[in-house]
Amino acid sequence: MVQNNKYSKGTALFLGASYCAQEIYAPLVDQGYKVYVTTRTKKRHELLKKCGVIPLIFNGTINSKLCGIIADACIILSSIAPVNGIDPFLNKLPIDQKKLIQSTQWVGYLSSTSVYGNKNGQWVFEDELLYPSTIRGKERLNAEIQWLEIGAPMHIFRLAGIYGPNRNNFQKIKQNKAQNIIKEGHVTNRVHVSDVANAILTSIANPDPYKIYNISDGNPAPPQDIMSFSAHLLGLATPPLIKYEGLELPAKKKSFYQETKRVSNDKITNELSWTPRYPNYRSGLMHSLKVENGEVDTIYLSGHIDVAKQYAKETLSILPEHIRLTKEEKGCLEFRVIQCQKIEGRFHIYKKFKSKSAYLFHQKRSKNSRWNNIAEKIKRNYEIIGLDTI
Repeated sequence: MVQNNKYSKGTALFLGASYCAQEIYAPLVDQGYKVYVTTRTKKRHELLKKCGVIPLIFNGTINSKLCGIIADACIILSSIAPVNGIDPFLNKLPIDQKKLIQSTQWVGYLSSTSVYGNKNGQWVFEDELLYPSTIRGKERLNAEIQWLEIGAPMHIFRLAGIYGPNRNNFQKIKQNKAQNIIKEGHVTNRVHVSDVANAILTSIANPDPYKIYNISDGNPAPPQDIMSFSAHLLGLATPPLIKYEGLELPAKKKSFYQETKRVSNDKITNELSWTPRYPNYRSGLMHSLKVENGEVDTIYLSGHIDVAKQYAKETLSILPEHIRLTKEEKGCLEFRVIQCQKIEGRFHIYKKFKSKSAYLFHQKRSKNSRWNNIAEKIKRNYEIIGLDTI
């Protein structure tokens, strides 16, 4: 990736130590870049040092040290959110420093898909007119314009909802604090943090100024489905559904439900040959839980199988034996099967194995059991995480 870029091993400046930024600057450090990262707090300052980057306190003032770094940087990436409709970094940057950024080889800004506004569930693309309806969307659009106007080789990235390890519903579900809100027709767009990082690093390796890209997994889904799957992974009950209509919510959360759209990732996949490693919330959440649990070698499998009506009786008769034999395997850590109450013939499945060899043993044993008679007749819809790497 970046190691093939002619600008490799230079200076990189990250404006903001965001959740995404952490995933992006770590590979640059490994490749020999001198990486500076701005932060507002001294506490964060110490944490950044441990990551191998050089922290800079930025509280709205551009000092001479920061100006010098801007002059040296071949990469500048901003993930700082706008404040009152204004980009806090550009607002304080002297004119002569803005001219210096114009000569930077690659400049990026992390924006949001909220700039598109409400599309009533329709697909959105980078070249359409923008009609943000929320304050957050309007501020992001203003910030995009500010960055484009400085004349730098800009790359704008409109990010869908970011999730990943320690940024998901797991803790709230465990603490019984999750709100499982349902609004008819509402879908949400998501992207795993490591897929965002990979997209940005791919762009850095292939500069193409004045491009705007959506970064999403391309598979929007209703929030309640994501909540249900998260609970399923934890082996906990799905939080009860709460109807959106008439519900009192904080302004930020309310704005989330005011707009619905489906965000296309066709442009970035075609132009940068980028493919999300986690193309849906199921695979991404499984990976996130795997990381949070510190299970490097563990194999996760989760999803559902559909059994045709004519095979239902046979399935129910053989299933208890299959569950028992699987749980008796030394390499099986967990195995749950729950019959769906809403869809006839559907069974939700969750399996966890100690290692790849344990999973392969399970596959081999199953093929030599009565369950194999059913396995040939069912439709599978599940994800497997861990067969390659964590």
